[in-house]
Amino acid sequence: MKRIVLAGLLAFPLLTLAAKGDRLPAEARVVADEPGYTVIQLTTDPADDAGLYFTNEAYSPADNLLVFTSRRGGNWNLYGLDLADYGIRQLTDGRSISGTGAVVAPDSREVFYKQGRQLKALSLVTLEERIVTDLLSGFIVSAAVTASPDGKVVAVSQVEDIPISTRTEVIYSDMDERFEKRPFSQIYTGNGDGSDWHLVAGQKKWISHVLLSPAVPHVLLYCHEGRWNKVEQRMWLIGRDDAGNRKLREEETPELSIGHEYFFPDGVHVGYHGNYPAPDRRAFIGVADIRDGSYREYVTPSGNGHTHANAQGTLFVGDGNTRMPSINVYALRDGQLETRLQYRHDGSWAKQEWHPHPRFLPDGQHIVFTSNRAGDGNLYLLRLKP
Repeated sequence: MKRIVLAGLLAFPLLTLAAKGDRLPAEARVVADEPGYTVIQLTTDPADDAGLYFTNEAYSPADNLLVFTSRRGGNWNLYGLDLADYGIRQLTDGRSISGTGAVVAPDSREVFYKQGRQLKALSLVTLEERIVTDLLSGFIVSAAVTASPDGKVVAVSQVEDIPISTRTEVIYSDMDERFEKRPFSQIYTGNGDGSDWHLVAGQKKWISHVLLSPAVPHVLLYCHEGRWNKVEQRMWLIGRDDAGNRKLREEETPELSIGHEYFFPDGVHVGYHGNYPAPDRRAFIGVADIRDGSYREYVTPSGNGHTHANAQGTLFVGDGNTRMPSINVYALRDGQLETRLQYRHDGSWAKQEWHPHPRFLPDGQHIVFTSNRAGDGNLYLLRLKP
């Protein structure tokens, strides 16, 4: 694995307008330097910047490049941040790009993303874009695009576009109505070269959070979406041949709140978090094994909106909650999670692009997250010290 190289920082960020392919000066600055960690604010542009959704790879080791999304040109587009010198390069220049829902395929050095009614791929080497497939009419995409590390397999959820009367600018305003109406949903999957696109898992349930196993790409993880304490069974597995549909971490009662699942790099372990039902209500982080369905769960001192783990499952990170908006790093010792550090990110969660969505980089020593603590969304990097 290529070592992540971090360079010196500019004292004063410079701003400039750019088009696709243009390079922007570094904006990075240190905002915290404590005995156990350093926090670097990677972007300072007054427009919103955000990391990719935390379930999705955003780092290309061959390029030492961190892909993120920004509205600094007026529309959401994809950008790359070089972790060697913190310089920024604009990767796309389009409209209707779902930036936070993009995913990096590190082995093929590509980014897969949704633009309008198409799934597209972008080469990180040449910046050439190509259409992978057209999306189905009458359906919307729920959550992010997923791709295998080699870019050979891609998948996305397709949810019936039904009339919704409760949708407003407030995040999750339409969740209850969409859940109750049970829109017909399916997984649309095919090859990264545009061939063999087909549908699996069609059902009258709201399907979301579709993820390909990074090591076993014929296996898909998906969820039944809705309020976690109302969904009967959150996590499911199915083959790309539409066979073997089965539960993962079977829920004893709908009141058990489970969600925000993600694959470990080994492709067989799935991380998630949640809360036990009343009267317990303790928050926990869990890890399930797709091979036999076994799982382990570790209680945390407080709840988190999203969690992620290093490849070994020895360190976990969460982003706290509205009462305690902090990056929480936990170490697994003797079967229990111990809080290693807390850093207040002070994000508001007011809109999806401002959710912290912390994610470990492949070296397990750096955590990327988003915060709007400065008024607009910006990208941050927390570096763990030995």
